[in-house]
Amino acid sequence: MKLTVIGGGGVRSMFLAKSIAKKSDALGIDKLVFMDNDEEKLSIYGKMAKRVANLLNPSLEFSLTTDAVKAVKDSEYVITTIREGGDEMRVKDERIALSLGVLGQETTGAAGLSFAMRSVKALAEYCELIKKYAKPDCKVFNFTNPAGVVSQTLSDMGYDFTYGICDAPSGMLRSFAKLYNVNPDDASGEVYGLNHLSYFTSVKLGGKEMLYDIINNDRA
Repeated sequence: MKLTVIGGGGVRSMFLAKSIAKKSDALGIDKLVFMDNDEEKLSIYGKMAKRVANLLNPSLEFSLTTDAVKAVKDSEYVITTIREGGDEMRVKDERIALSLGVLGQETTGAAGLSFAMRSVKALAEYCELIKKYAKPDCKVFNFTNPAGVVSQTLSDMGYDFTYGICDAPSGMLRSFAKLYNVNPDDASGEVYGLNHLSYFTSVKLGGKEMLYDIINNDRA
């Protein structure tokens, strides 16, 4: 199985590569491609990711490329995690919003909307390449912020093979489990909203409802 990551030159590439490499055998992934149109970042973070993956699973065929067509060709799964406009545009988005007295967080409010408008166009272009060159039933997991807005928009545009993902809720549950010395596997919850503007309506640890306890816990 071939898995492609579009945006493989990001600073979190090593973490993603580590997770994939550790579970690649169980998931049947034998080919992994990290693609990025920023050659300099791919050369730095992509190579670090490749090194990590090779240490964990030397049998995993891991390649780096700036060629989007080559990256998605015959892929069965694609993860998109891009920053259209780069770090420079993120800074501009946030500072413009802050200068007007509103939230400058890149995935919410005015800054988030600016980021989404750039991201959707770029992701739609990648989706077209995926339709043309990837396996017919290829699925795309969008990790590009603002993930909720972007994923919904791609779906509305007819790219029904795209799915939005975010690690914030699961990360919060692991933190709550650690706080109360509970096995993370015994933590569950219900969460709604958009990433970075989401909220829990229930947090259960070991089967016990803990939401209000957490709200009133200063350590939380």
